[in-house]
Amino acid sequence: MRVLFFGKFPIARHGGIERHVQTLSEGLAARGVSVTNLVYGEQTRHESQVRGVNIIDAPMATMLGSQPISWQMVREARRVIAQGVDLIHLHFPDPFAHGVASLVAGRIPVVISWHSDIVRQRVVGAVYRQFATLALRKPAAVLVATARHADSRQLDMIAPRERVHVVPYGIDAARCEPTPAVLARAAELRAAYGPQPLVFALGRQVGYKGFDVLIDAVAKSGAQLVLGGTGPLEAELRQRAAQSDASSRLHVIGEIPEADLVAWHHASDMYCLSSVEPAEAFGLVQAEAMACGRPVINTALGNGVNEVSPDGVSGLTVPVRDVDALATAIDTLAADPALRQRFGQAGRERVMSRYSIPAMVDGTLAVYGDVVRQAR
Repeated sequence: MRVLFFGKFPIARHGGIERHVQTLSEGLAARGVSVTNLVYGEQTRHESQVRGVNIIDAPMATMLGSQPISWQMVREARRVIAQGVDLIHLHFPDPFAHGVASLVAGRIPVVISWHSDIVRQRVVGAVYRQFATLALRKPAAVLVATARHADSRQLDMIAPRERVHVVPYGIDAARCEPTPAVLARAAELRAAYGPQPLVFALGRQVGYKGFDVLIDAVAKSGAQLVLGGTGPLEAELRQRAAQSDASSRLHVIGEIPEADLVAWHHASDMYCLSSVEPAEAFGLVQAEAMACGRPVINTALGNGVNEVSPDGVSGLTVPVRDVDALATAIDTLAADPALRQRFGQAGRERVMSRYSIPAMVDGTLAVYGDVVRQAR
């Protein structure tokens, strides 16, 4: 089977969707599927092979809000399709890619992974809703990571409920094992910081992640923060941390090398997912923290985030944008090593039982098989 992914950004962006696309595409390639991943690149076209997956960076022309636009992507998609494609797999929210697929797919069936609704891109969202209803290609199937994703009203515009399939994301729990090498690197990373309990957070530094709330909450707590990642708000977040009375405990460190991600989880005492909008619909990085045996603090978004890590099971859940509640939760975990251990163990067991890579690949291949057979 030959599959064309529209995978949004390269994995270097450290986004949850990008990490999922990488894990899924490599898992499919390991099962003999030919996968090409077409992503929004920077200034020049680039093509590479990574663990059996062909990756094509199509240069962006501009950004409309947070939506990338790439006319080169249209040409690249046509070129790949001309070489033979059995199925197109889109990853949402990405209205431009849906438009490209509608333009170039012809009779090729389309599958969409619905990662979240369009929340912040109001203009793009309004235009997209009109075109989705009137002109854009309807998918043969939609994959969602949790049952709560399937409740989306925006999703109802795209496909009827009988085409929606729950296929949970897969986490590489084996990669998260505390091997001697991982623990040695974790100790090295931890030694650079003070004795206070360490809160770790990671993600693209954009508004819906709520990192400003997290910085203020850690400042009010007795803990310290290591915040990794890059994005348009990085300079603003660095300034916020530097101007805080607790600046010596607030560390905004920029991009974290892929090889150090697991070690950072093991160097920390807890992970915090501080997102403030339902654009955060799963929180892949919180599941990775759970796989590393770390307790999680997340926010009450009422979506897949809280299905992955429920309050009182693998961590604590606090109201959205509530600095005081978040600071209290941090101090609660910081003061109770036994509670951290209990939540951490429960979280790892939850990930291993619910979010395995083989189950994700099996579920995806089952949907692919049905879709391709029906298209013949």
